[in-house]
Amino acid sequence: MIRRAGKPPVTLKSGAEPYEIGILLVCLIWGIAALVGLTSGSSTRELPDWGVHLFFATLATGSALALAGVALERVFLELSGFYLERAGQCALVGLSISYTVWTVSTFGARAISFALFLAVIWVCGAIRIWEITRDLRDAAKEPSP
Repeated sequence: MIRRAGKPPVTLKSGAEPYEIGILLVCLIWGIAALVGLTSGSSTRELPDWGVHLFFATLATGSALALAGVALERVFLELSGFYLERAGQCALVGLSISYTVWTVSTFGARAISFALFLAVIWVCGAIRIWEITRDLRDAAKEPSP
């Protein structure tokens, strides 16, 4: 339940689902760990360094934004958390779609497992973006007291 100034409280579905939080935490840790200790391994040697760095920086940033949004939703009961979570999910969906296309075009069939992992992120992220947008639209339509 989110309290709003001058309006009745509204109940919106939070993104605090165990799978979402778990995946976002792993993506955040993976992104940070890769940026801190990034070396060109066998799986990334055919990709430009800037592309690999950009991938992990966006992965960490998008995950951090979405997690911060969920924390605002659940802990501080702030409506702004939904906007922040949606921004993080948008970053992750955009990242996942673009890197799915890039890695499959670069590596072909060798990239299928990575492409499937990315597809899970962008499909589930897109669903969550739709849920947040729908819920915020419905909350905005509610009449004032």
